[in-house]
Amino acid sequence: MQVSSPVLHCLATRDAVECIHMSPSTVAQKAALYRLVRREPSAACTAGAIAAWQGATAAAEEKYCRGFAQRALARVELFVGTGGAALAAVPAAAIVASELFALFASPALFGAMHAEWVDVAAERDGGTALAEDDAADERAEWFWYTTTYSIAMGLLFIASGHRLWAPIAFHVRINIGDMFEDAAAFSALPPEYTSAARIATQATPHIG
Repeated sequence: MQVSSPVLHCLATRDAVECIHMSPSTVAQKAALYRLVRREPSAACTAGAIAAWQGATAAAEEKYCRGFAQRALARVELFVGTGGAALAAVPAAAIVASELFALFASPALFGAMHAEWVDVAAERDGGTALAEDDAADERAEWFWYTTTYSIAMGLLFIASGHRLWAPIAFHVRINIGDMFEDAAAFSALPPEYTSAARIATQATPHIG
């Protein structure tokens, strides 16, 4: 999952370069998409690659964060909260409490995983380390954005009877939607934008 840039909405009234104001970690995260869009002439191949790539990413993240972490956290909380009582003897309130605990604990893990992009991205594609305050702000943005969506996916997991298809479908929709928006903006950039790292640093020329 990635932090969305509001580029598509901006393109209607401004030039493409002006609309790409991404944080350093987002620039680095989008680098692979940028290279794909700029090097693949076929829009259909680009769309297919994005769908396969983000579908696999979403499925893997949901398998871990919902299928493993959320389910395991609920079971651990239920065991601890009831002293290991047999499931048939567990009151409904204890089951609800365990589900609520896992509903918020698993998304916090999900958010923390994505906040690490700030440090990882600083080492990629010519990125540089952020000042401490800026890095903290960026980590917080990643954490709260992804944690919020992860809670929604956790709710879908519970509502579907702990089946993964619902959160995976929702996650795929978010990822692919964001990627298609950014791909549209990247494809509109002028030819001199040859690397993703330059998107955030190069002077903004006017596009006539």
